Amino acid sequence: MKESMSCLAKYQALARELDINIIPGTLCESYTGERGEEELKNVAYFLAAGTGDICGSYQKKNLWHPERPYLTPGRDPHLAFGTPLKDINGKSLRAGLLICWDLTFPEGFRALVQDGADLIIIPAYWSTAGGEDIRQLNGDAETVFLDSVLTARAFENNAVVVFCNAGGLSRVTLPILGSLGSIPPGEDKVEVFDVDLDVLRVAEERYKIRKDMQSLEWQYK
Repeated sequence: MKESMSCLAKYQALARELDINIIPGTLCESYTGERGEEELKNVAYFLAAGTGDICGSYQKKNLWHPERPYLTPGRDPHLAFGTPLKDINGKSLRAGLLICWDLTFPEGFRALVQDGADLIIIPAYWSTAGGEDIRQLNGDAETVFLDSVLTARAFENNAVVVFCNAGGLSRVTLPILGSLGSIPPGEDKVEVFDVDLDVLRVAEERYKIRKDMQSLEWQYK
């Protein structure tokens, strides 16, 4: 997919020019698989402000059912990475990437948090229309799904969750505060949200989720 790599280079140039961090959605890339056959993967990148360097990348693991005949799921461990963003102590903020349907599974979040991620960014194309069978039961089912799971992931991992969705609801969610702001389905716009990372400190002091996860007595290792 030469077009994908050309697109990535353009976004890197934009990150340098505008001095902003960019996660340019996801890109489909071709590569030679273990059997020597050409395969496709869906990849997200975090591009650094000012340099355009790739701070981290992630190949989608949990493929939506119609994607499975065409895309190869990622097999590498979920890893967090350093970014140019700074936390309240001036320390480099560690982030992690997931893609769309990965949101459904808490295991990916747990792995990223155990690797130090405070910020988890999820580019997506998740339609809030749902299927006809779903709509007959609840026309707002997909919105309820996203609202519930985004809130749960932020609280249960003590992390900032940024869900940027080209197909429907987008949202920034924090523990304690819940939704910091949303872009509803059907609106094509840019929003800027100020995220107070000190909320994570307060949440950790109250719930001690990460402390428990790092404990020798943690039950789910």
